[in-house]
Amino acid sequence: MAVTAAADPVDDVIRYLFRALLFLLLLAVLAGLLWPALVAAFRASPYLNGLILVLFAFGATFALRCLFGLRRETRALARVAALAGEVRAGTRPRAEADELMTAASLGAVGAFLVSVRRVLRTGDAAGTLPYLLDSLAARGEDRRALVRYLSAALVLIGLIGTFYGLLVTIDGVRGVLGGLAGGEGAAWLDALRERLATPLAGMGTGFATSLFGLVCSAALGFLELQLFHAQNQVNSRLESLVVVDLVPLWQGPAALAGSGGEAAPRYLVALAEAIVERLDRVAALLESNARRDDAGRVIAQVGQLEARVNALSQGVQDIERERTAELRHQLKVISQYLARGGGGDAP
Repeated sequence: MAVTAAADPVDDVIRYLFRALLFLLLLAVLAGLLWPALVAAFRASPYLNGLILVLFAFGATFALRCLFGLRRETRALARVAALAGEVRAGTRPRAEADELMTAASLGAVGAFLVSVRRVLRTGDAAGTLPYLLDSLAARGEDRRALVRYLSAALVLIGLIGTFYGLLVTIDGVRGVLGGLAGGEGAAWLDALRERLATPLAGMGTGFATSLFGLVCSAALGFLELQLFHAQNQVNSRLESLVVVDLVPLWQGPAALAGSGGEAAPRYLVALAEAIVERLDRVAALLESNARRDDAGRVIAQVGQLEARVNALSQGVQDIERERTAELRHQLKVISQYLARGGGGDAP
């Protein structure tokens, strides 16, 4: 007895969709708890931070849209599996079932099954069908490519904001050091405080854009991971449906008519075994990539970003130490001048 694609294939995709929505909800709750601090950080660089949030919203919307699309595809797979079962049970004519299985209302699943039926009817299934099934993985990669690109782009925008903030900080420190000489009194101290506002604003710009960029990139990475798992579930179910249910249904009678009913079953069994073996290798490879390669790549990228941020922080600390030493020297000069009662010029 043939096995259908799944008892309830929609549940698997709903699970990943629920995880994505729950993650976004928790992220929104955390943002609400930290709202005053986030607003202050956003105002440090509204243009870059606004661009980061817009790209994140677009990427999250696209990922959720793809997940909802996969949910529709799983429903289409369940419909096709039910039709194949009805044909085997003799309760529905094969011609009518074929039309329903390849109807345009099934979307991408129907279009793919049209190609599968064409390949099976040409008699070159052994050489063409495995490559046709492999194209499912490429289709999943195309869907996730945009989300993956946006995730990397958010990190780059955050780094651009960091470097821009450092440039503003360095320019502000240069202005502060240039205004220290020849000053005295309360007016000079007020001017010094005003000049210090520029480097502080630059530091706020750098750290705020890095914060928004890294957080939004991590969130998009989680959504891309859910889309990856959901896509693999749909692809594996579609491949199983084609190999187990549709290959015997669409190729068996034609092959029997042309070979007397003996060669076709052996050929069909060999084809099914070859495809199942190939699917096992693909599933093992996908699982290995999900556990090691993707996690290792993300960890490596996070480590590189952490190293860059640490280097930038060390540079800012060095600038701050130099500025503090210069300010202490100037304040010491001012103190000596005031201790002498203003009787002479400061050395």
